[in-house]
Amino acid sequence: MPHIISRQEAISKIEKEIPKGKCLACYLIENSPKYILQEGKHCTVLLSEYPRCWGQVMVIANRHVISFTELMSEEWTEISKYIMSSSKTIEKALKPLRCYVAATGATENMVMTSPHLHFNIIPVYHKTDKPSGIFTWVHGVYSGTAEEWEELYETLKSAGI
Repeated sequence: MPHIISRQEAISKIEKEIPKGKCLACYLIENSPKYILQEGKHCTVLLSEYPRCWGQVMVIANRHVISFTELMSEEWTEISKYIMSSSKTIEKALKPLRCYVAATGATENMVMTSPHLHFNIIPVYHKTDKPSGIFTWVHGVYSGTAEEWEELYETLKSAGI
């Protein structure tokens, strides 16, 4: 069963893996082929390796952009399409109560995020879950065995992502 690891454990793993100063979103697009669910011309959909809720998916602009004003119309159109289709697939395959969708990130490169424009689609499974408890790593993040990650990946791929 997927399990929670602490915020500090997740940060330590990221610090070992991601080169210092590298944009986390760019790194994920370039180096996470086993987690990529879809690749479009303007964005990539991939499993979050450090999900706040099991089944969290990220939609990341392929081009390194940090604000909406930098996006071209065709980029936004494709990103929006993938957010919608990925959310529907998560609802169909994983049966959460709902999905939260948020453009999160920082104003500078940080261990857990980057200023690179990206969206998190987070399935919510418990009525008591609120945004303040979901959009934080204070309570840790999920991890799983290689088999659990593969099962999640295959579940979402076979459902249509």
